[in-house]
Amino acid sequence: MNGAGKSTLFKLMMGKVKPSSGAIRLFGIDPWKNPAPYSRVGFVPEHEKMYDWMTAFDFIVTFARLHGLTRKEAEKEATRVLSFVSLADVMHKRIGQFSKGMRQRVKIAHALVNDPELIILDEPLQGCDPLARTTIMNVIKELGAMGRTVLVSSHILNEIERITEQIVILHQGRVLSTR
Repeated sequence: MNGAGKSTLFKLMMGKVKPSSGAIRLFGIDPWKNPAPYSRVGFVPEHEKMYDWMTAFDFIVTFARLHGLTRKEAEKEATRVLSFVSLADVMHKRIGQFSKGMRQRVKIAHALVNDPELIILDEPLQGCDPLARTTIMNVIKELGAMGRTVLVSSHILNEIERITEQIVILHQGRVLSTR
C-alpha cells in the first residue's frame, strides 16, 4: 500500500527522521540517546546509493572496512555475503552493469556485513523481475530460518505473505491489521 507510512517508519527506526512525538526503541534502547543498537541492525533503503564504477566485491569490502574489519576479514566477509545472496559468480563485475534485482541483492549483502540481528528491507522487491523477486524472497526466508528478525515493507502483499510469519498492514500511518 503506497502512502501507508512503511518507509517513514523505517526512517524513524534508523534515525534518519526524528519523531515529532513519541519515541522509537531498538532493542529497548532509544537510539537518539544511545546509537549502540544500530550496530545490531542491517538496513536496505528503498532508494539505492551505490557506486556504479565499483565492483560488488569492492563495494562490500569498502563498507566492511568501515565496520572495522581488516582487509583480509573484509574480503572474506564480502565473499560470504555475496555468495549468500547468489552473486558469487558476478561479484567482480561493476555494479553499473547489474539489473535492478542484482543491485537489490548487493544492497542486502551490504546490510548483512555486520551479521545483524534485525534486518530492515524497504521495498526490496520493487522493480525486480520474477526471477530476482524469487531469489530475494528465498534470501529473506533463509534469514528467518537463521533466527534473524526481518522487517520487510512491500505493497506486493501476496508474495510477502508466502514467506513471513507475521504481517502488519499499515494505512496512513496506522495499524489496520496484524496476522
